[in-house]
Amino acid sequence: MDHFKGNIEHPNIKRQRASDFLSVLGEKYDARVINQGNSDSLVKGCNDLVVPLEEFPQFVSQFQYNLNISGYRCSIPNRFIDSFSVGTKIITDKLKVKWYLPFDEDVIETVEMGYLKNSKVDWHLFKKDVLSLPDSNPK
Repeated sequence: MDHFKGNIEHPNIKRQRASDFLSVLGEKYDARVINQGNSDSLVKGCNDLVVPLEEFPQFVSQFQYNLNISGYRCSIPNRFIDSFSVGTKIITDKLKVKWYLPFDEDVIETVEMGYLKNSKVDWHLFKKDVLSLPDSNPK
């Protein structure tokens, strides 16, 4: 286990930094991060940010894009399924697994993140990618 110490960082560290960036862009962006720590630890989340399950599809559908920052990146994240079910597109970090068919314009990949050290993420390019997303109409 010592091999990974200092060489990787949890994706929630990148989620928090992305959230900080998105939150200054205006009210059309929702940059909530419920759990800012390692999600598999005992760190408690901010429960007042949780959207009730029965309201979740309507909540997600009000945005053009849903941001995904992957963990292990070995399967389709739940965030993709949530977005596809309501017509919201996705911006995500580089996916390690390639699918049988491309997602086309429904999924836009940006920079490497995952368990990469925060200091090695190309945040300048990430911000540029977010600011240049084409318009989408989930309705």
